[in-house]
Amino acid sequence: MIVSLTDFKNFLGVDPSDTTKDTYYTSVLTTAESKIKAFFGGDVAVNTYTETVKFEGKIFYTRYFPIISVTSVTVDGNTITNYTVGSYYISFDNEFEQASTISVTYSAGFQTLPQEIYTAIILTAMNIVKMQTDIKGDQISDNRLQREVEQLLLPYRRFPI
Repeated sequence: MIVSLTDFKNFLGVDPSDTTKDTYYTSVLTTAESKIKAFFGGDVAVNTYTETVKFEGKIFYTRYFPIISVTSVTVDGNTITNYTVGSYYISFDNEFEQASTISVTYSAGFQTLPQEIYTAIILTAMNIVKMQTDIKGDQISDNRLQREVEQLLLPYRRFPI
């Protein structure tokens, strides 16, 4: 988990030594983190990814970001090294005018999670607890993020081109 159970309990004003609702709080944090990951279209932590696609052009926009490093780039099975790397794209020195099969292996994600994303997870989890406390009976599934949370996350989100 990105947010520790102790941190979340502190935000709620719950004594961290009280373990009676730990399973519930862990579930809430997992759900909140899933909502934030869905907002970004994937994990926010550092991972290694390989994307293989048909490509033509000069700039390849990766699915995950920010890019930390590129391990390998092949075009039609041939390794190439003539490219530069941005936060969320790879720019090739030469433009591919015909559709080529490009395979890119790279690491991407936040090495240090921005405080805004951390706060967004906590606020989302707190909202889940509030909804489940305020609404008795049937569980309501709400996949929307609060407006305040979206505002915290927008500077870190890349929009589809």
